[in-house]
Amino acid sequence: MQRKAKGSKAGPIGRRERRTFTAEHKADAVRMMHERRATGVSVAQEARELDIRAEQLRRWAQEANADRAAVSSVPGETLEQENRRLRREDEMLRQEQAFAKKSGGVLRERVAMRYAVITRHRHEFAVRLMCRVLNVTPSGYYASLTRPESWRAMMDDVLMAHVRVAHAESHDRYGAPRVHKELTAQGWPTSRKRVARLMRQEGLVARSPKKRRITTTDSHHADPIAPNLLARHFDVSAETDRVSVSDMTYLPTREGTLYLATVLDLGSRRCVGWAMQDSMEVSLVMRALSMAIISRRPASGLIHHSDRGSQPEFSQSSQQGDLKEIVIAC
Repeated sequence: MQRKAKGSKAGPIGRRERRTFTAEHKADAVRMMHERRATGVSVAQEARELDIRAEQLRRWAQEANADRAAVSSVPGETLEQENRRLRREDEMLRQEQAFAKKSGGVLRERVAMRYAVITRHRHEFAVRLMCRVLNVTPSGYYASLTRPESWRAMMDDVLMAHVRVAHAESHDRYGAPRVHKELTAQGWPTSRKRVARLMRQEGLVARSPKKRRITTTDSHHADPIAPNLLARHFDVSAETDRVSVSDMTYLPTREGTLYLATVLDLGSRRCVGWAMQDSMEVSLVMRALSMAIISRRPASGLIHHSDRGSQPEFSQSSQQGDLKEIVIAC
């Protein structure tokens, strides 16, 4: 005994329900295929967007070409009459293409959204032309103008106002998931897909914040540069408390950026001083250096080497100082 596949309405396992398409729908699909192929879109990609098979779309195009060749001329029509008819058809085709570009690809959207697009452009194009392009009936469109607004449409208007507020309060950085979370926290029961649809209709998108580039060195300054006394001779393991090096880095955390300054004694390879704070200031480097001086008590003549930091007082390369007086002189 065979079981029906889950979610299928009828038929054997794996068989898709047969769909029927109107002649207008086929003509619109073929027209869109020709327009998008001019922009480099393949037939297979256009067929996927229209939710049909590529072979089916090609067959529609072949049938349309055959029909066009069959009706290229009307029996008993004079040359002048044929020219007038072809000019009318050409003008209608140009208007259909122009409206298709302005409609924003709503052919697969709900009927109410297509009616809204027709209302927006009714002063530019004929209503019947727009109805033909969007695959709706003119009578249905005119009936929608006098039909009272549905409860869902009214709720969409209310939710749209709250979506705008939540998006604006986030400085345009919230997308549909975070806006949906914000509305849920405020007690507005809705789905994420509905929020995404409303934001798409309003043109609201999440704006990614610009990445801030953090630099802990600054080589472009007019301050005097001390000579490099160390000259990359880092192998001084025979003596301790004679040469120290320091550097600064930053650590990204959930609460923000944390800056770390360290002082390393090259003789013992030990970190003799360090300090952390949430801003890159001279006090950060001074606290790390003071910790190293207090913990090691080096003799006079210590060479302290660092890169040219972005702090004004520490923009040199190497310093030799008398630590008894805690003064660093170039």
